[in-house]
Amino acid sequence: MRARCPDAGGITFAGLGTGQTCDGCDEPILPEEMDYTVEAPDRRNFRFHVRCVLLWQMYGPQRGR
Repeated sequence: MRARCPDAGGITFAGLGTGQTCDGCDEPILPEEMDYTVEAPDRRNFRFHVRCVLLWQMYGPQRGR
């Protein structure tokens, strides 16, 4: 996850999933699941399940410096 995930400030959008792929685990984010979007400084968006966004927040690029 760390190699692909953004060095960003935080969640910019949260809503119900639309079947798009999670950037944390490569599984679809289903309509009954929450979809968390994080915008990177270069304006790319990364989508996560709740469990994946929590891992990103705990172990992401800005942590442990």
